[in-house]
Amino acid sequence: MSKKDQKRHPIVMVSLDAVSDSNIDFLLTCPNFSRLARLGLLHREVDSILVTSTYPVHTSINTGLMPCDHGVFDNTFQDTEKGTEVWRDHKRFIKGKTLAERAYEHGLVTCAMMFPMTAGEKIKYHLTEVPGHSPMLFRVFKSAYYGSAGFMLHYFTKYGKHVIKDGERGMDMLIAKTGADLIRKNKADLYMLHLLDVDTTKHNHGATSPEATEALRRIDDCLGQLLAAMESVGMENFEILIFSDHSSMDVKEAIHPNELLTARGISLQDAHFHTTHGSAFLYISPSVSENTKKEIDSFIDDFLQMESVARELTSEEMHLCGAINDGFVRGFGATTGYEFGNYRKGQHGYPLDHDDYKIFYLEIGSRAEKATQGSDPAKDGLISETHGGCIIEVGQKAISLIEATSK
Repeated sequence: MSKKDQKRHPIVMVSLDAVSDSNIDFLLTCPNFSRLARLGLLHREVDSILVTSTYPVHTSINTGLMPCDHGVFDNTFQDTEKGTEVWRDHKRFIKGKTLAERAYEHGLVTCAMMFPMTAGEKIKYHLTEVPGHSPMLFRVFKSAYYGSAGFMLHYFTKYGKHVIKDGERGMDMLIAKTGADLIRKNKADLYMLHLLDVDTTKHNHGATSPEATEALRRIDDCLGQLLAAMESVGMENFEILIFSDHSSMDVKEAIHPNELLTARGISLQDAHFHTTHGSAFLYISPSVSENTKKEIDSFIDDFLQMESVARELTSEEMHLCGAINDGFVRGFGATTGYEFGNYRKGQHGYPLDHDDYKIFYLEIGSRAEKATQGSDPAKDGLISETHGGCIIEVGQKAISLIEATSK
């Protein structure tokens, strides 16, 4: 690095999708996460935001705003005319200034890999996430269209063997090795890296499954790639934020509320649910008759008596999560062990009052060092805070880091 480069402090943001606070004790036994934790300030038992799904949470981090303000209520929205759900996979769905926008305005270079809803952003090194179950060829072309085609081709040629060997979970290692290469070459000022292996594994095998534990080991290996790259440059040169977006819980049974509506003779044109798996939100057409309203009210009374339905969401929750802005009038949380919608062995999207449903974040760098002054040396540098703060703090910290880095 030149003397000019040494004055820069790249910001490295690593999102560990679906890593729960309850997973941190295990990760602290792993070599790379434990080393990173000893270097900074580890915040535990942090609250996510409702809805606890990947896209609204990442958008809160990306903007520093709550969902009621940034406009991303859930991963998807319903196309009622086609009867399908559409992913919110583009920046146009976001209200508010994003981290990549702020970086661009300050003349900073951004690298984003699989970070949700960055399609349409001005990002130099860009691997765009294409969600859903569309054909692979379509996903490749769409990612190339919205991302950096040359950058993607180069690193898929170099590290694509991990994807060929391990499938979707190999993508995390490709991201980690690519990010490590760019860090060593000092290519970007802001890195936004999204690792999905744990989330996918928990969906497929369960939140507390042995397979989930192995996914945590693989995540630690990915962190090791990034850690080695930063150490080769000098850890003092980096501001680091490592965080999870939501927790995950084991599921034994799925409930389909729209099927329950139709079984009661209520047309989905008159009322329908949007499910976020751990929660369900009810839309009622403004044009329904008084008789239909009474039928819907009767249905809701019975729905709330079901073992699978924990409670109705409060008016404050409906406001903060943005459900009201999307036209939903009532919301409901699932009981532990149940979910609304298609069955997966591990799931999220629940309200925040469930036991063992917290997340974490870790900050390392000059700002974190100031926060650790006066700490107990017996903790060997590991500063652990237990509180119920909101994950939106990560976005606000990232914004302040961008402002400071650009000066």
